[in-house]
Amino acid sequence: MRYLIYLVLANPLLSYAAEEAAHHGGGWNSFLFKLVNFVVFVLLLYKFSKKPLAEALKRRRLNVERRLKEAKEAERRARELLREYEEKVKNVEKEMEEIKRRYIEEGEKEKERIIEEAKREVERIRKEAEELITQEFKKAEEALRAKSVDIAVSLAMEILKRETREDDHKRLSEEFLKLLEVKS
Repeated sequence: MRYLIYLVLANPLLSYAAEEAAHHGGGWNSFLFKLVNFVVFVLLLYKFSKKPLAEALKRRRLNVERRLKEAKEAERRARELLREYEEKVKNVEKEMEEIKRRYIEEGEKEKERIIEEAKREVERIRKEAEELITQEFKKAEEALRAKSVDIAVSLAMEILKRETREDDHKRLSEEFLKLLEVKS
């Protein structure tokens, strides 16, 4: 590399010397000198820069290949991540649909349960009301019977008081006493 720098610095000097010689005469000699000078320059440049230039190009090629592999690997990973995320998005959509379906299903079940519970409650209240009505009816019937008996007894007593005479009273008392004697 050092020689290459010397060669690059020496080339303008040699070119200047060749140009000076051309001014002082010699057309073909000057051209020939310039041509030889150029060929020597190219050969020296080739000799001293071939190896560093080849190494630099090789490093550059390897670096480009490595970066290309890295880029391909990054692209592959990015595509894989994209596919995974797309799959996750699909799964999320499926999960959302499944959750929605379950909530609707659970809502329907809860609705049915509430309706059944309400029907049972209505039936229970109806039965209780029927039982209460039956009990009240029985109480009213018993009260009516008791009142009817009381009224009947009172009416019978009044009728008996009005219609019975002393001899009927004696006769009934004797019959009653006889009945008691028979039972005892």
